[in-house]
Amino acid sequence: MKENQRQTKCLKCNSTELSELSDFNEVGLVKCSSCSFVFSHRIPSKEELIDYYSKNYDRTNYFSPITEKRYNKLLDGFEKYKSTNRILDIGAGCGFFLKTAQKRGWEVYGTETDESAMENCKDSSLNMSFGDINTIDFPENFFDVVVQIEVIEHINNPNEYVSEIHKILRPGGITYLTTPNFNALHRMRLKEKFDVISYPNHLCYYTAKTLKQLFK
Repeated sequence: MKENQRQTKCLKCNSTELSELSDFNEVGLVKCSSCSFVFSHRIPSKEELIDYYSKNYDRTNYFSPITEKRYNKLLDGFEKYKSTNRILDIGAGCGFFLKTAQKRGWEVYGTETDESAMENCKDSSLNMSFGDINTIDFPENFFDVVVQIEVIEHINNPNEYVSEIHKILRPGGITYLTTPNFNALHRMRLKEKFDVISYPNHLCYYTAKTLKQLFK
């Protein structure tokens, strides 16, 4: 692998003090000695990502009643933040969350980098944008809520990504996210066999500490 295909500094704090994690040699994980952030030292090419997501990424077209119930519970919690009435779902997939929010009166927006997912949303009345959040150029202070469900682990520019979210959220708005926990017991026991450890699917691996540091 060529040197310019590897990360040379921490994606979160820019430190060059990186150490390879011996239990994760196959996927090439490194840990920052300064802030403890764990990420892949490999830099996937655009072609590599397109090839992976077109062939290997499994999206379900089935919207289960349990998932709908969970989405409505989330939206119950978002009601008190309504001001602009606009909500964004980054990595909206088939648009199930946005359709649920739309039924409740939200003005909904979504982003996707997968063309097949965009295809699934095109016949709906969702405001969908194709591309990375940093390239779409939403207005400042535009959204009450930005949702990111299992997204942040897929990107390798976390500082720029979080800065953009801060820009497009109105003062007092919130972001909601989920992501795998690198400190999970399953990861500690299974190591590289833990199915969350996957390249180029997942590029960054967060703990409660490093996630909090990033958003600060």
